[in-house]
Amino acid sequence: MAAILGWVQRRWNEVLEPVVSRATVDQEAQLREVWERELDWWKHERGLAGDSLRKPITQVRHLIKGLPVTEENSWENPRTGEPEHIGLRVFNLSEGEWVQMNARTQGVTQDRLTQQVLLKDPDALVERALSLLFSPEWSDLVVGIAVCTGRRLAEIMKTGRFTVKEASTVWFEGQVKGRGREPERYEIPTLVRAFLVVEAAQRLRGLVDTMGLEIEQVSQ
Repeated sequence: MAAILGWVQRRWNEVLEPVVSRATVDQEAQLREVWERELDWWKHERGLAGDSLRKPITQVRHLIKGLPVTEENSWENPRTGEPEHIGLRVFNLSEGEWVQMNARTQGVTQDRLTQQVLLKDPDALVERALSLLFSPEWSDLVVGIAVCTGRRLAEIMKTGRFTVKEASTVWFEGQVKGRGREPERYEIPTLVRAFLVVEAAQRLRGLVDTMGLEIEQVSQ
């Protein structure tokens, strides 16, 4: 299990754990009210929706699994035949909601595959990206690095680390998502000289401090 998101851990410690740890099966209705309020907070205060709910829900359920299971707080999961904490029955989405979420995710992926277009003037795009690498504005640097490396926003502004490998390749580490996620650094190509990307990334980190932000907040 990946490290628990900072804000999820805080909500667990301050709001959820004090209630869930003392809950019994007879208090399932009250637990559902707590869960509905929590989801509402996620959606309105954190701006989460759709697939962005998947990770925090999974992490909260992981935390619930760490609680002791007793006769008073457990139910038998019909799929496994094993007793589970009542919180696992409540703190979840319905099967229909999970199906809809997965369908939306698959639909977005399919749209990306079917709506791809060829760039009419890629050389001009690279020239523009190169000029942005010298900009004093942090937002220009982000766009320039993104075009030249193909990395995600959160990787460019928070998790990613770039070091020169060859004239037009860099070592990259800090990938945030993807089925083929690499735990260690790996080589990626750059559309301009590698040292220019590395220098731009270093200047960007000096202009914008994202250390105290979660990945979702950086993307927002």
